[in-house]
Amino acid sequence: MKNILLILFLLLLGPCLIAQEYITINDKPYRIDTLIYKHRVGPGTEYVYVDLPEFPLKIHVLEIDLKNPNVMLETCLGGDSAVATERPTSMALRKSTEGHSVFAATNGDFYFFIDPVEIGIPRSGQFTANECITNPVGRAAFVLDKDNRPYIDRIDFSGTVKSKNQTTRLHTVNMQRLEWEPEVTDLLTLYTNAYGTHTSGIKEGTKVVIAPRKGETFFFSANKEITCIVEEVTENKGFSLIPEGKAVLHGRGVSSDFLKTLRTGDELVINLKTDLRNNPGDLSDFKELMGGSDHILLRDGERYEGDESANPRTGIGFSKDSTKVYLVEVDGRQSISRGVTLFEFGDIFKGIGAWNAVNMDGGGSSVMIVNGEVKNSPSDGAVRPVGNGMLVVSNAPADREVASLAFAPVSYALPTCGFLKPVVYAYNKYGDLLDKDLRGVSFSCSPEIGHITDEGNFVGSEVAGTGTLTAEYNGVKTSVPVSLVESVYKLRLDSVLLNHQSEYHIELLAQVEGKTQQIASELLQWEIDAPSVCSVSNGVLKGLSNGVTYIHGSLGDFSCTLKVKVEIPF
Repeated sequence: MKNILLILFLLLLGPCLIAQEYITINDKPYRIDTLIYKHRVGPGTEYVYVDLPEFPLKIHVLEIDLKNPNVMLETCLGGDSAVATERPTSMALRKSTEGHSVFAATNGDFYFFIDPVEIGIPRSGQFTANECITNPVGRAAFVLDKDNRPYIDRIDFSGTVKSKNQTTRLHTVNMQRLEWEPEVTDLLTLYTNAYGTHTSGIKEGTKVVIAPRKGETFFFSANKEITCIVEEVTENKGFSLIPEGKAVLHGRGVSSDFLKTLRTGDELVINLKTDLRNNPGDLSDFKELMGGSDHILLRDGERYEGDESANPRTGIGFSKDSTKVYLVEVDGRQSISRGVTLFEFGDIFKGIGAWNAVNMDGGGSSVMIVNGEVKNSPSDGAVRPVGNGMLVVSNAPADREVASLAFAPVSYALPTCGFLKPVVYAYNKYGDLLDKDLRGVSFSCSPEIGHITDEGNFVGSEVAGTGTLTAEYNGVKTSVPVSLVESVYKLRLDSVLLNHQSEYHIELLAQVEGKTQQIASELLQWEIDAPSVCSVSNGVLKGLSNGVTYIHGSLGDFSCTLKVKVEIPF
């Protein structure tokens, strides 16, 4: 029977994460307990939630199929401003529109949080829809190109500004400082509309307002010559407006001297040169870029870099054939889930089938949202506002017609005489989730494993075996394999207190593969010592008069006794 159960679980889980009994971390295998089975949550996207009780560790995984034309990965800036923070739950709601439905999200990059004027700025760089939001700084990051092909590498930035025959370094885009060059006094910064409505309040230096050439619009993408016209050159006195559709250059030190040489009407050429460190020049297009820590967790199928501090973690990786992306969140700082080191996080990515992976922000920032629900247990006790996030988006048109069904992602290995109230998910033809508890569904099952009650519940037979449970709605059908296992029954309570108005459905329980399941108590034969005190019908107790009695149930070789006390108030 154990082999039958394993085969059943493999059928339920499919050929992805945790279609296995163990995952190896630090060369030690840990048994996997699947809490929420792998299931579709949107176009081309599946979610699974597992527990490693011996670790202990709780892991949430989203698997995204990049070949599916109706799913997109996008980065999102908190509050649509570089200097802002926002909860990923709010990002997902705010960014959802018809034809652009955000159905899953995680937190994103580490962000500056000490200096009030830069709180929220992503520390490792960010591109969204080909636009440079903040410049990369050489830290590890996840990248998608225009063909939706993923990369993980350290990303280098070497921007330039050219005026006539003079070229100078552009140090930062929408960042006030270079974290890895703290002593630099020469700094040229480009402020775009992605930063917000105004520049920072840093005083000193020179500012230049620039506009696109006539007939063009600004679009600050990577590795392209962006031609612009100088509109104004002023001494910097602090906060200044970033005009809509324009940008501001702010120079300090030698960069200020460069800007002072410019005159209204001068033409400048800006190039945001951005490269993969290991393959410079190979990738010109950076459609989406989400930065991470300075740790690549997994490279070419082997764990690569890490640390020895166990924390909650969020990370992103992709498969060897570059067709699947994995977003992973691990809970931590809790008795039921201690968190992982970065080396251990790499092992988890390897165990789920990733080939390359990078760590993102973790700790109290770690969160995973699926269809509006926070799936993990944030270590802060609540979802934290963060600098940016990673969104999983359906670009399918609005469609409310049910095209496919799926049973709720629970275990369908039940005890003999098991009781189950089936729940069915509904999807449209694009894979968007329409309903998590579809009404009006009719159910049927293999006769040898049980029957369906008038209320639409499944009641298992008294004999172990396997079969199928089927749901149908307006001609759309789905089935799930069901296995009945011989188990030891027990009453949940040994005594109950009733009055003449309340009822109690007798609760009988059994364990299957470590999970507690409900037994159909209506299948038992019940006898009452004092029938004047209470009655029992189809497993339901009713109080009749004041007193105490015992009821006795039997089913095959199983028997049980329940004390019943009835108190009727005057």
